[in-house]
Amino acid sequence: MPIKLEPLPPQEAINFFEQLGLVLTERWDELWTEMHAKSFTVVGVMRLDVLTDIYEQIKKAINKGTTLDEFKKDFKKIIKRRGWYDPKFTPWRLETIFRTNIQTAYQAGRYKQMAEMADVRPYWMYDAVNDNRTRPAHRAMDGKVFRADDPIWDSWYPPNGFNCRCRVVALSEHQLKRKGLKVEKGKSVNVKPDMGFEYNPGKVTFELDIKKYRKKYKDLFKVNPKILKPPQKIPGAISKLKDFLNERLNLNIQEIKAVGKRNYFMACTHGNEIRISSSTFYSCNNFCPSKDLKNALKKMEKGEPLAFNEEYSLESLWHEILHSCQSKRELSLLPDIDKLVMETFHQWRARLTYGELLQAFGYTPRFATKTLNEGYGYSLPLKKTRWFFNRLKIDAGSLLNLSERNTLIKLLDVENYIIEKLDIISMTNKEEFYKKKLQIRNMVYDATSWYVSEERFQERWEPFIKELLRSQNER
Repeated sequence: MPIKLEPLPPQEAINFFEQLGLVLTERWDELWTEMHAKSFTVVGVMRLDVLTDIYEQIKKAINKGTTLDEFKKDFKKIIKRRGWYDPKFTPWRLETIFRTNIQTAYQAGRYKQMAEMADVRPYWMYDAVNDNRTRPAHRAMDGKVFRADDPIWDSWYPPNGFNCRCRVVALSEHQLKRKGLKVEKGKSVNVKPDMGFEYNPGKVTFELDIKKYRKKYKDLFKVNPKILKPPQKIPGAISKLKDFLNERLNLNIQEIKAVGKRNYFMACTHGNEIRISSSTFYSCNNFCPSKDLKNALKKMEKGEPLAFNEEYSLESLWHEILHSCQSKRELSLLPDIDKLVMETFHQWRARLTYGELLQAFGYTPRFATKTLNEGYGYSLPLKKTRWFFNRLKIDAGSLLNLSERNTLIKLLDVENYIIEKLDIISMTNKEEFYKKKLQIRNMVYDATSWYVSEERFQERWEPFIKELLRSQNER
C-alpha cells in the first residue's frame, strides 16, 4: 500500500529532515537514540555518494509526497548509476527505510505544531492503528491520554519502532470531557518503545524554538542545552576552543591547552582545565592528541574530511569534556575498583555520543563504527564489557544514561542493573541470589581490569553467562 504524507504542506517535516547530517554506519545502534534526530544514516551504506543519493530521494518524497513504489524505482537507478549493490537491500528493507524516515520527519513536524498549541490543547492521546501488525507495547499505549508536559513524551512519541504507524492526537479540555477520556501519569506506564526508539525526535530538534512561543508554553518545557547553535567560526587553535565550546555546549571549562609529552591522551583537572598531550602513541597508529586535534580544527574550518586519528582526537576531547561536567568531589572519593568501572562506561558513553561535539563544529562523524569498535582509550576493558553485555542480551542504553552528562557509573550501578534486567531476584532463593550477585560483581571487576586478557575473560565467564541465560529460558 503506497504511503504519502498528509495533504498539508509539511514544512516542519521538511525542516526536520533538512537539518540532518549524513553519517556512515555499519549498525543502526552506532547512533544512539537522540543522535538519530540529528543524523541521517542507512545501515550498511558505507559510501557517502550512495548515502547522499538516498537522502535526496527521501527528501523528495517528503517535499512532494511521492510513493514507496517511486522510491524503490529511484533506488534502483541509484544502484545502477553508482555501480553499487548489496543483497541486504531487499524490498522489505527498502520499505522500512522509506516508511521509518518519512514517519520520523512527519511526526517531528507534528510535535512542533502540537507543542505550539499546548496551551489550547494541553492533552495528548496516543493513537495506535490496532490491526494484526500492531506491536503489543504500542497496542497497550493506544487511547492513553497524558498532559503535553508529561515526561512520557520524551520516550513514547512516535515513531516508536521500525515501520511504526502510531501517532499522537492533541485534545482540548472540551474534547477530553466529550470523549470521556481519563488523563494518566506517564510514570504508571510499564511498557517500553522498541529498542533505540526511546526518544522524541521533534523535541530534540525543535526545542530551541520555544524562545519564540507564548510565555505559557515556555513554562511547560525546558530548553534542552544540548541542541546546538550553528557554528560561526571554528577556532584554529586549541587555546581558543574554550569559549567556543562553553557557549555551544553549555559548559564551564576553565582552559584547554596543549602540554608536553605525557603518558595520557588528555586529562581534566579538578579545576576543569583540559590538558592535551603532545606525545606520539606508536602502539595506537601514531596517535598524537595535540597534533591530531590541531589538524582536525584546521580541516573542519576548511570543510575538509578528517582522518580517523583526527576524528578520534575529538572523541578523546569529548571524554574529558564529560568529565568536566562531573562532581570532582564524587570522583575523588571513588575507590580504585569503581574508578575502573566508571572510566570504562564513561568511555563507552563518549564513543557513542562524541557526535554531539562534532555537531558543535557543524560536522558529522565519519568513523562512528571504527571509533566504537577500535578506539584507543580503555580499549581492553571496553571490549570485555561490551562482550558480556552482548552475550547476556542486555541493552546498556539506560545504564549509560546518555542524556545525563554528569552521571558517574559505579560498580554497584552495573551490578544492580544486570540483576534487574535478568530479574535474578525472582528466579533464585536468597542464598542463591547472593551467590549470583557476588559472581556478577567479580565478572564486572574482571571485565574492567587491565590484568585479565580478553581470551581469559571469555573463557572464565562464558559458563556463568550460559547458566544465567539457561535459568532465564526455563522460567
